[in-house]
Amino acid sequence: ASISWLSLTGGEPFIRDDFGEILKAGIERIPGLELIGVPSNGLTCDRMMRMLGPVLSKPHPMLLLSLSVDGPQATHDRVRGVPGGYARTMETYRRLKEWTKADRNVHLAIETTISSLNVDEVDGFLLGLIDEGHDLTITIGHEGALYHSIKRETVSHEAQADKVEAILKKVLARQRLRSPKDFMARAYLSRVPE
Repeated sequence: ASISWLSLTGGEPFIRDDFGEILKAGIERIPGLELIGVPSNGLTCDRMMRMLGPVLSKPHPMLLLSLSVDGPQATHDRVRGVPGGYARTMETYRRLKEWTKADRNVHLAIETTISSLNVDEVDGFLLGLIDEGHDLTITIGHEGALYHSIKRETVSHEAQADKVEAILKKVLARQRLRSPKDFMARAYLSRVPE
């Protein structure tokens, strides 16, 4: 058996002092590795670039970096509990996009989780990101280990199922299909209401 897709998640992966070494070890020790997925809150741009630099300076598999942005500025900062977090994350996004633009094996996306914390404020934000040409990954808040410290009703989308479905219909109608990832995302999002 081999591993073709490695996801290195957290919490925040870049908080580990050895995260750059973990990335490097994955590339060096997993034959046939094709994709590494790393989600981040994007709050520590210089640290991220310092850890990614040695990996990106050599041939590497596709690196999918997704920065979590849970709505427009006020919504994101409230949901994440980090005043000024939206500005920092979007600055990281801009810097990483510029820094990696010549590397065809780096794919940068904005990842938004729709939950009861932002369902009433995220609609126009998501459509705006699509219209601006950003690659967007949408996930749906649900009960699970990632949310162990939050009450279920705080993140579950079930009470707002109609609102979530309406948002997803608009997103699916507007989003372009440019890659296999887009087809997978469309399949996932179209089945969420079920």
